[in-house]
Amino acid sequence: MRADSKHHFSGILAVASICALAVGMADAPPALALPPSASCGETLTASVTLSEGITNCDGGGVIIGAENLVFNCEGHAITGSGGGIGIAVLLESNVTIVGCRVSGFGTGVVISNSSDVELRDSVVTASAGFGIQANYTIFGSFLSNALSGNLGGGMALSDSSLSTFSANTVVGNGAGRSCSECGAGLLFTGSGAESCNHDVISGNFVDNNRGDGVSVLCGGDLTVSENIAADNGLNGILLGASVAPTASFVAVRNAAEGNKGAGYDFEGAANYLVSDNIAAANLGDGFVVNGATSESSIIGNAAMSNRRNGFEVNASAPFGFLENHATKNLADGFLIQPLNVDGGLYSNFAYGNVAFGFEDLSSGSGTSGTADMYSGNICKSDGFGGSFPGGLCEPPPTA
Repeated sequence: MRADSKHHFSGILAVASICALAVGMADAPPALALPPSASCGETLTASVTLSEGITNCDGGGVIIGAENLVFNCEGHAITGSGGGIGIAVLLESNVTIVGCRVSGFGTGVVISNSSDVELRDSVVTASAGFGIQANYTIFGSFLSNALSGNLGGGMALSDSSLSTFSANTVVGNGAGRSCSECGAGLLFTGSGAESCNHDVISGNFVDNNRGDGVSVLCGGDLTVSENIAADNGLNGILLGASVAPTASFVAVRNAAEGNKGAGYDFEGAANYLVSDNIAAANLGDGFVVNGATSESSIIGNAAMSNRRNGFEVNASAPFGFLENHATKNLADGFLIQPLNVDGGLYSNFAYGNVAFGFEDLSSGSGTSGTADMYSGNICKSDGFGGSFPGGLCEPPPTA
């Protein structure tokens, strides 16, 4: 704050104090101070700002036992000995947890059957399971947290809806698990059509987790945007409609690099809008589509230097590819498998891929005897040639 602003503010306070005295308010009781601390296993029923840590808990840390409560750790630590829950919120609403450093519990933070819970600016490490686990939450906010070294995975959400997961750093989780869903940086699952409904996953940095970086296996409408998923043990971002065939997933402006599986894996019957994403140097495909509906569109994405295909489609339903770039991938730029029907590829570009720029193994009444329509696609310097069958692309126009 500028010096002149401080003087101005001080003057306002002085005038306010004089006015209060003048109207007889000088004897008003002072506001009650927040309790300074808490202890292991304590149930909190009022707002608390910690003045010291809660350490060496043999069982659980603290339980949030009331609504309309703020638990501010002020950067202090809550530590356990390997079991229990560091912070538990059960059947509550309008709770804020901020500035906590939670480590060494079975699960760092658990939020269950609660609404309007905000967890922000906290660090969760060294949990035996997931760092954060939320079940049946609505209107939750998970903002600017750091999760690392949690053996089960970073964050696991089950049947959440209308919640936001933003600006979290999720690094190096899942070392203690080997199953496909375990070890993920961010894991979203659900058992009904409303699971994950209108959740937003945005601006997270998800790196070097044992499983998928971001794994979504639920049934509602969900947006995944502006995340970075790098060097994870499976896929960078997996979106799978495991429940509702009418789910709508939006993936926009994400980056997936150096993952051991695909950059992006789209599974199950859903409406996908995949736009302006980057997939680079992944050990699998840049983008693989294993399920889609007729309303799915893949627009303006870039796949480069992936160890398999830039884009691969195994879907048995129509899809649309528009203005995507596949560059220097170690197999095809675009590979369409035989199951596909009635797809469309328009104004895409393939350059310098080791195999074909465009390879379509389907058969039907589309372009060049395939089941799909091709128009305006450009191919250049692909190792096996521009396309198989021929006629799916053209070389760039000469000057």
